[in-house]
Amino acid sequence: MAPSGKIVTLTLLSDEYEQLWQARQEHNIKVCPQQLGCGYIRTLDLRGIELSIFNYQVHEDLNVIFDFLPGDSWLEFGFQLLGNRSGKRAGQNFVTWGTTLESEIWASETLASEQILKVDLGLEPYRHQLKNFVTGDLNRFPKELQQLLEGDPLICYEEISTVTPAMRLAAEQILYCPYTGTTEQIYLESKCLELIALKIEQLAETELSSTSDRILLKSDDIDRIYHARKIIVDNLDNPPSLSELAKQVELNECTLKRGFRQVFHTTVFGYLHQIRMEQAYQLLVAGDANVTEAAKAVGYASTTSFSAAFRKKYGKNPCAYRRSHTEQGNVQ
Repeated sequence: MAPSGKIVTLTLLSDEYEQLWQARQEHNIKVCPQQLGCGYIRTLDLRGIELSIFNYQVHEDLNVIFDFLPGDSWLEFGFQLLGNRSGKRAGQNFVTWGTTLESEIWASETLASEQILKVDLGLEPYRHQLKNFVTGDLNRFPKELQQLLEGDPLICYEEISTVTPAMRLAAEQILYCPYTGTTEQIYLESKCLELIALKIEQLAETELSSTSDRILLKSDDIDRIYHARKIIVDNLDNPPSLSELAKQVELNECTLKRGFRQVFHTTVFGYLHQIRMEQAYQLLVAGDANVTEAAKAVGYASTTSFSAAFRKKYGKNPCAYRRSHTEQGNVQ
């Protein structure tokens, strides 16, 4: 056992990691080995889509080293609902694709004592599958996506954005699918297609906003905008006003507002609201707070106002959310 206060990181090669998981594989569910943590990964092969559901946590910080060979290709959509994994935090979604030109080594990090709850979608063969979802004017989309669809598989690309309420709802419908057998397959496939469609539309909206309102930001401006984000995160219960925030990071309000939206694809207020709701969501799902405590923890003096904001984002009252997740349990 490590001395008190010392952070221990376990590093495994991908082959070692996979062998540990496969030792306790049951049908399409791999149970997390006890020496690593608890939980499971469930994988389902749908028509053209590999659906993976991650629901686990590890005892100590974990680094897994992956070795990619020349010619390895991938297209992955991910929706991180809880926890931090591979640089993606709770409430973020991403799409990534590419083909390795030479052998590469990548590391995937999972933080200890955080429940990982994530829905992953893999498409294969990826370019041809994606063409089924993207039609019409390709100029609506980022140039990297246009190049991929036009037949250039060597472009490596990753885009990270916020999980929208519609995305979260579809992901949770996958997690808590009420059906079995053939009906389950059809239902899950439809929800995977819905998630892909929502993400592609988000890419188009992001491209539109970034081209219509883009300003030239110096590296120093970007550093100050990231500092502004940190101030927001560190002061959820008592955030500064926009003018106070601009003074703290030494930017004028206009540059802060437009630059923040350009860098993080949302407004300063929108980001504050998003982080507040995500923190409240995690407190409620983990059972660490009741509704009143969660509201207070994220800066709401009124439980009524908090409940209305929570319901608008997640489609359910916080009481109902806490109750349903308590009944489902966290990590099985």
